[in-house]
Amino acid sequence: MATELAVLSLGPLQPFTAGPLRLFLVCDGEQVCSVQMETGYAHRNIGQAMTLVDWQQGLILARHFDPLAPIAGQLVYVRALEQLQGWQASVQIEQSREMALALERVHNVLWWLVRFARILGEMVLQHRSSQIARNVMEVISLFWREAPEKWLLPQRGATALVNSQQRATELRRVSDDTDALLRYVERNRAMMLRTRGIGRLSGEQLKQCGVISGPVLSASEHDGGDVHSRLVARLSMALHDLRSVAEMVTLHTTDTSVHPAVWEVPPGETSSVVDGPRGSITVRLIHQGAKEHDGPTQILWRGPSAPLVALLPELLAGQKLADAQVILASLDLAMAEVDG
Repeated sequence: MATELAVLSLGPLQPFTAGPLRLFLVCDGEQVCSVQMETGYAHRNIGQAMTLVDWQQGLILARHFDPLAPIAGQLVYVRALEQLQGWQASVQIEQSREMALALERVHNVLWWLVRFARILGEMVLQHRSSQIARNVMEVISLFWREAPEKWLLPQRGATALVNSQQRATELRRVSDDTDALLRYVERNRAMMLRTRGIGRLSGEQLKQCGVISGPVLSASEHDGGDVHSRLVARLSMALHDLRSVAEMVTLHTTDTSVHPAVWEVPPGETSSVVDGPRGSITVRLIHQGAKEHDGPTQILWRGPSAPLVALLPELLAGQKLADAQVILASLDLAMAEVDG
C-alpha cells in the first residue's frame, strides 16, 4: 500500500533536554525518513554577557552556562582565573572541589534516570532511582558546613565537612544501592529488548563531531554505543563517583590556610576544563584590560551537548518513530548549554 509522508513536531518543550528543542520528523508510516531541527530558543550569549561585568559578577553567569551543573560551570571559571593569577590550589582544596563536582555528577545522573525510566514506562526503575536520588540529595544537603557556591572562589579554601565518618557511611550505603540498581538494569531482559540496538553511535562518529569525553563516548568505546549502553555507562559513572567520594571523605583534612577570595586578575590568556555530568566543559579566557578588576575581554565556552545535537538528524533518520523520543532522552542534552 502506498503511504504519504507525515511531518510530526517533537517539542519545542521537552522533558529531557534541559531547554527547548524542536524536531520535525518526516515519517513514512512508523519509519523516520529525515529530521530537521530548530534550536536557539534558549540563546543567552553567556560569553558576551560576561565581558560586560566584573569578575565577581561573571561568576554568577558562569553558574548558568549549564543550569543543571552550576558547580561545574563555577569551577571551570574559577580555575581559569587562578591560572591567570598564577595560583596553585593545595591538595586539600582540590580534593574538596573534586568531591563537590563528583556529587553534582551523581545528582545529575540519578535524576536523569528518573525521567528516562518514566519515558520507558519502567515503574520499578523509576521508583528505585527516585529513592536513591532523594538519598543522595539528603547526603549533599548535610555534606558541607557551607554550600560549595559560597567557598568555591578564586584562591579561597573549602569549608569543613560535617561529620565526615557518618557521611562516608551514608555514601557507601548509597553506592551499594546504586550498584544493585546497575545489576538490575544489566539483567532486565524487557528493558534490554526495548533499548538494545537503537540509536547506535560509534566512537569515530563522536570524535569526528568533537565529542571528547562523557558517558555517551564511553558507551560507544566500551560497549555497543546504543541506548542501553548509554544507560549502563551513566550508572557506572555515578557508582564510580560515589565510591571515590566515600574514599576521599575518610582521608580528607580541612585546609587551615583559608583566606578571602582574590578578584584581581592580571592580563593574559588561558583555558580551563572540568568533567561535568555530560562531559568536559571548557572555557577559554582572554583578559587585556588595563585594570585587574575589569572583566574578561573575551570568553569562549564549549560544552559537551552541542556536538551531540549536530548528530541528531543522522542519528534519528531510519529509526522507528516510537524509538525517537527514547534515543533523544538517552543523550541527556542540555539545550541551555548548546544555545549559549
